[in-house]
Amino acid sequence: MILSVRHMVSGFFATAIAGSLLTSPGTSARAAGLRLMPIGDSITSGYQSSTNNGYRGPLWSELKTQGNAVDFVGSIRDGVMFDPDHEGHSGYRIDQVASVINGPLATYLPNVVTLHIGSNDMGQNYQVATAPNRLASMIDQIITADPGVTVLVAQLICNSDPNVQSRINAYNSQIPGIVNARANAGKHVFMVSMSSLNTSDLKDGLHPNDGGYQKMADNWDAAVQHVISIGWVANIDFAGFYEIQNAASGLALDVNGGSNANGASIIQWTYNGGSNQLWDFIPTGGGYY
Repeated sequence: MILSVRHMVSGFFATAIAGSLLTSPGTSARAAGLRLMPIGDSITSGYQSSTNNGYRGPLWSELKTQGNAVDFVGSIRDGVMFDPDHEGHSGYRIDQVASVINGPLATYLPNVVTLHIGSNDMGQNYQVATAPNRLASMIDQIITADPGVTVLVAQLICNSDPNVQSRINAYNSQIPGIVNARANAGKHVFMVSMSSLNTSDLKDGLHPNDGGYQKMADNWDAAVQHVISIGWVANIDFAGFYEIQNAASGLALDVNGGSNANGASIIQWTYNGGSNQLWDFIPTGGGYY
């Protein structure tokens, strides 16, 4: 059997690993679950949180605690959390993020997207009147690129600048209609309110502090639970992290020394549950991962 596997901790690709391999769940893996892509700007990347995890860290923990097999996916990695992948592009507007996400969506095929986007459009006063249209187009773009996805669309969090907040209010007021139009057309699009945050939850007037990011995580978590409960989220095979075991020796595929460097050597070793022995399976088409 030949597998292409991607190691989530070291961030490199090991391809064409040949031999008789048996995949079995590691201690942190389950047979099916969530492949979730956080999309947005610096708020998604976790800027100004103490860990650079932002909302992603507590959200990942909450989803795991509820028994989900969880794999966060994306081309960017930030923070100290176990699974730091995302598509949070610092400083980007809606149009700029839209221009770079087709590739990651096609690569990872998430079944859930958490989308918080537009803060930079509002902050830069960039074509504010047409920002809702750009958001609508981006949602359609995500669905077209990944037809099986459920898109959770957040209203923007608050801002300490009254002028920016006024623009945010106008933008947020358009989001329910954008979401409802797509949901009524049979698309799996759901709006997430972030009104639980206030200016005391901001670190610098724009980005949340740790408490604010926790509130964002709680809001996302409630939305994920809801869309699962109504049958919108199909389980994904191999979601989560797995040991790859040699059927002949019983030993596990291991990144030597737990290295995070490109080009680190891969060895077989006694399974110990370490992050350097847990692998994520990414679909490449035709039943291959």
